[in-house]
Amino acid sequence: MDINRSEDLSKLVNVCFNALNSSPSWQEFIRNARGRSCLSSNLETLPHPAAVELLVQLRDDGAPVEFSTTEWTPSHIAQAMHRGSQPSAAHYLGFVEEEMVDFMRKGFWIVLPFDAVQHLPNLHISPLGVVPQRNRRPRLIVDYTFSGLNAATIKLAPPESMQFGRALDRVLLTVLEAPDAHGPTYLLKVDLSDGFYRIQVRPRDVPKLAIAFPTAPHEPPLVALPLSLPMGWTKSPRDSVPLPKPSPTSPMSIAVPLGTLRPTEWNPSLLASHKSAHTPS
Repeated sequence: MDINRSEDLSKLVNVCFNALNSSPSWQEFIRNARGRSCLSSNLETLPHPAAVELLVQLRDDGAPVEFSTTEWTPSHIAQAMHRGSQPSAAHYLGFVEEEMVDFMRKGFWIVLPFDAVQHLPNLHISPLGVVPQRNRRPRLIVDYTFSGLNAATIKLAPPESMQFGRALDRVLLTVLEAPDAHGPTYLLKVDLSDGFYRIQVRPRDVPKLAIAFPTAPHEPPLVALPLSLPMGWTKSPRDSVPLPKPSPTSPMSIAVPLGTLRPTEWNPSLLASHKSAHTPS
């Protein structure tokens, strides 16, 4: 099939389409498309049984997506596709395509023709938007609130994972209680690139978080599907927060426990396309 879009995106859409047609099942297609998890194969050795159980589930199966509402009807899906994405996505169409190509190459998203996925079980369609940011790249975000999916999401992740309110108190207490024998206390903040996308979505639930990809009137409709936690979904923070967690016992407070990440995942070249943010004084 031939899709009249940017060359890179067109090639990747065709690769996804051919891979889907040659796969024995949807689950097998998704697992091959997303690749292995960023979470370490040694999670079972972490000294925290509750965290280990959650992290192993996220690594081996992915984050579950459960809604309190029934499946969408074909008419509902068709209406959502007809509406398409938010106007901001069309305004930043060049950026949207460039960003999606990068995400597809990293195994975060796939894009397929609507005709190839319209009969998938549990398919839902939400609009894509773009949030401009001062002195830095815009940000893709999915409006799951507009589609009603944020309100319908059953929050299965433990509420204890969201502990931002007293973060400063915990950091100061850690510094105060650090043993003097270890010398000065050093704080290290690690900003994990594409943080949400480090946690994969359960294969059978991927269609629930699909979006209408912006296209021109003469082009066939496309659907983008997240293989990992997308920006804009209400449950993404809860599922991703268990990964970064400061150590309360070490004199050096680290934002990401290195034992939870695969050592081979570090690739500085992936950061080359990201410009440094300028914070006005």
